[in-house]
Amino acid sequence: MSGPAPQPLRSFAERLASFVGFAAVAGMGLGSCDPTLRPPAPPRVETFTVVAEDRGESALVQRVERWMTVSRGPVRPPTIDLGMAAYPHDAKGDGKVYTWQPRQLGGDDFKLVYFLSEQEQRRIRESYEAFADWTGFTDLGAGKYRWNIPPGCARDMGCTFGVLAQDSRDALSPLVQLFRDRAKRAHLSRREAASLVLSFVQQIPYERPDDQPFEILPPASVVAEGRGDCDSKALLAHLLLREMRIDNVMLSSKEHHHAMLGVAVPTSGKKIRHQGKAYAFTELTVANSPIGHVNAHLLEPNDWRVVPTRWPSAPPLGAETYEGGRP
Repeated sequence: MSGPAPQPLRSFAERLASFVGFAAVAGMGLGSCDPTLRPPAPPRVETFTVVAEDRGESALVQRVERWMTVSRGPVRPPTIDLGMAAYPHDAKGDGKVYTWQPRQLGGDDFKLVYFLSEQEQRRIRESYEAFADWTGFTDLGAGKYRWNIPPGCARDMGCTFGVLAQDSRDALSPLVQLFRDRAKRAHLSRREAASLVLSFVQQIPYERPDDQPFEILPPASVVAEGRGDCDSKALLAHLLLREMRIDNVMLSSKEHHHAMLGVAVPTSGKKIRHQGKAYAFTELTVANSPIGHVNAHLLEPNDWRVVPTRWPSAPPLGAETYEGGRP
């Protein structure tokens, strides 16, 4: 719609213009070679246009008030609160509070709370210990262990990954739902939804779980306790993305003693091919590391391989005994 703005808005715009003009003049002459006297960085200004369709002077006043607030210095947008994920759903408690800022999504701050009941944490812990006992797991110290590899499993951690992921699915389902809801409300692409989940996992503090069998923490425990190493955090991200129907694979390097994720989303960067598909390397131990980024030294040598999550099919009677450390 064209034409002059309504009289109330035009007069208000004129008053605003006079204020802006005064502010511009008042800011002149502040430059100096002395760095201690240099003017502050230019403020971030929210621009707007006064048109006839505007909602009235009151709406414009609100926008001007925001302009004046922003002009005094950087103002962060309000935190996007994704809500609380509790398991069981009727569980009551304070929970673990997470706040993070996914750079790939424009820099907004996000927040969520995760609560896992003591009973459920105990169930997951006891189930994990039972699996370790079932395989004859023996901690040899210094990151070494011995275990009986069940039929259908390999020397990699595929079976352990599969058991832990399956055992945490229900406990993490409310968390998955928070991410699904946000992706739907914000119309996120598959890559953006993946970035939201990955940035959440990346900001969880790094800690090697020496107190756990295989030195791997179950995915639900990573969120409930707020800690995890490369394997534990990669497995958490693997499960969350899989539940959101975003294709991804676990990656492992024996030479670098490290684990990452391969994510099948449209993006640039370093990728690994598996079964005819390209998966972008994704680091989980560095906050806001982009999908497709990997440090060059981790590719020399490049012995990265996909570790499929498997489920053991039978008791490990007569199974191969393997002594070593994590691949």
